[in-house]
Amino acid sequence: MEQEIRIKIADIDSVKNLLESKGAELLSFKEQEDMYFGNKDIYKKLGRSFMLRIRNSGGEYELAFKGATGKDGIYEEHQIKVNKDYADELKIIIERSGFEHIITVNKKRHSYRYMKAEIELDQIDGLGDFVEIEIISDEAKDEELKSITADLGFDKNEIIRKGYVTMLLAKNNSPYSKYING
Repeated sequence: MEQEIRIKIADIDSVKNLLESKGAELLSFKEQEDMYFGNKDIYKKLGRSFMLRIRNSGGEYELAFKGATGKDGIYEEHQIKVNKDYADELKIIIERSGFEHIITVNKKRHSYRYMKAEIELDQIDGLGDFVEIEIISDEAKDEELKSITADLGFDKNEIIRKGYVTMLLAKNNSPYSKYING
């Protein structure tokens, strides 16, 4: 499971400097376009939310299923790499299967490895700048996430459990905002 928390930040450069001073390893910088698809009728039938995502990350494509687990900040996620030549066809297949394109999230992302977590510094169009701390594990890692947050000097009261999609849908008053949790 993907377990993550976010904190809104005012100065991305100071957080980059902090991570570097603590020995975090810079893994990559990418511009990403995430197209999310959903179907309200399926959400109602299943009683939980999930989305399909097509991600373009610097010309590399992937298809992902992101499902709610009932806990904010914890997602079930399955993904596969997709050949660039099939990305447009994939969008057509998803839409013809009854899913609607509900939102696109554009971001600039610096990825770091720090302790047992992946730290993302994200610049999200329409939302601002965030630090995202993520651990992939089948075991609960909430205390570990909070510990890393404190080690980086952030207050636990600044933690945001909602995802970027949830925040953007609410900000844009999307009819999907009442179906997407997490």
